[in-house]
Amino acid sequence: IITADVNDLYAGKRAAVTQANHYEYWRATPVKLSAEQKQRIQALAAEKTAVLQALGAGSHSWESMLGEIWLGDLNTKELELEFLPGSKRQAFKDLVFRLTQQQAEAGDDQAKLAALEQESQEELKVLLTPEEFHEFELRQSVPAAQLREVLKELQPTEQEFRAIFDSWTALHSHTPGTPEYLVARQSSETALQSTLGPARFQVYLQGVQKLGYPQ
Repeated sequence: IITADVNDLYAGKRAAVTQANHYEYWRATPVKLSAEQKQRIQALAAEKTAVLQALGAGSHSWESMLGEIWLGDLNTKELELEFLPGSKRQAFKDLVFRLTQQQAEAGDDQAKLAALEQESQEELKVLLTPEEFHEFELRQSVPAAQLREVLKELQPTEQEFRAIFDSWTALHSHTPGTPEYLVARQSSETALQSTLGPARFQVYLQGVQKLGYPQ
């Protein structure tokens, strides 16, 4: 109870530092913290640790597991989860905490790592509504990260990125080369050309070709 109360208190203090920031998942750099903000967040993290120790509470938490080197990124993670209600944010962090521990124990066992990733995805689908899971994928999935990187030159708007992501994931639910894939590809390109316009659509094509999309 003590740890939960302290976590809530300092979550509020962190939020006050970055209240003007948002996680813009459609950009190559979704959030930027100023040097001053990073310093204030690190100071709050150190203060929180001292408070927990003074109260006799353990430091086993999301922050302590990641270590001091990641303190500057913790608030980014908070912003990344701002689409979730508070109770689900903590449940999400607990799931990631457990997964990270299990991954460390698995070492280089690729089969076990793949099984853990699949298990975590299934747990997330139980924890989140379909709409929340879609928002999670827009922010944290591998395809979203890849699209953000290769579409830097395009600089899509939020709505354009959502359209691109949905089209891209729908297309790759089909096996490349199959009739279903070819129909989906044509439908995807027609829709995106309408959304982006001819010139920007060509920039999109140049970007996704880096991901193996056929020319």
